[in-house]
Amino acid sequence: LEIRAPRAGRVDALPFKAGDQPPVGASVASLLVGSAPYARVFVPTSSRVGMREGQKFLVRVQGSDHDLHATLRSIAREPAFTPYYALTGDDASRLVYRAEMVLTDPEAGNLPAGVPVQVHVAN
Repeated sequence: LEIRAPRAGRVDALPFKAGDQPPVGASVASLLVGSAPYARVFVPTSSRVGMREGQKFLVRVQGSDHDLHATLRSIAREPAFTPYYALTGDDASRLVYRAEMVLTDPEAGNLPAGVPVQVHVAN
């Protein structure tokens, strides 16, 4: 079979392996599209109250010595458990909210997918 994407982009994830039979209607690839990359972050409950869509943030990409500008695109309305890689001591039982921040600086388009970031509220 030949599969065509609805638009141009980079492959982010392939949830099935060669030989798997995906169920009808399942996504067989996840694409990163558009010229505005985003940072997916997990916001602790204590910080969630003050966050609003459209709010400005600074994003520090691990390995970089300067911050990138970002705008909060969306934040989950329902909490989730802390991701396994963020568990530390007493924090393991806290809930977090998944948020996506669009990176607005032009050089952000050259970043590889999946690099760790830290996010701070812009003053």
